[in-house]
Amino acid sequence: MAQDQRWDRRVRPKFAQIVSRLNARSLLNKLFSARLIESRDVVRLKNSTNFPTEEDVATELLLQVLPKAGPDAFDDFCDVLMNHRGQEEIARMLMEENEEEESHDQLQYAARQLQPPPRPVDDALLDVRVEDRHIDAVKRAVGSKWLEIGRNLPEFSREDAEDVVSRYSHENPSNGEKFYYVVTAWVWKIGRRATVRKLLEAIDKVGMGEVAREKLGF
Repeated sequence: MAQDQRWDRRVRPKFAQIVSRLNARSLLNKLFSARLIESRDVVRLKNSTNFPTEEDVATELLLQVLPKAGPDAFDDFCDVLMNHRGQEEIARMLMEENEEEESHDQLQYAARQLQPPPRPVDDALLDVRVEDRHIDAVKRAVGSKWLEIGRNLPEFSREDAEDVVSRYSHENPSNGEKFYYVVTAWVWKIGRRATVRKLLEAIDKVGMGEVAREKLGF
């Protein structure tokens, strides 16, 4: 599994600043609840013999543990920070794109412009009601944009999406799970009108249509 490049592009340039301000030990239980670390990590990182300072714990988390926690880990880590008193500014620092990323995105966009247009997809595959298999296929790839996608779904809104996710807040859902809850609620709300085509149109609006189609095999 490829590591999310944001761990390198966003953490590396501000590493010393982040490490000095991260209340690492106080975050361990929340990171465990968010399924970003395992119980053995909590025990290991609370051991003051191996990790005597907050900076030691923060370094281990940022360089060794969290980057290996899965495709949603970076966004989920930012969510934990944003909801932990005194750590909101670190979350904002991590969520800001830097010049290197902007340049990378521009190169990717230019490369896509040179590619041939995608082959047409049979309408019979697009005009079916969204099922769990469709959601499961794309949730990890596009889950970080669950709120924006929810806002763009027809007959749905940002408030609808936030309300749905708030019902599951006690579970500390990942971004992929939030996406699943939002899309499922949309399907329940409008029934047969909730088609794969409309879901892809909403995903297109946040710039992730290409990866979603790839995951769906279109």
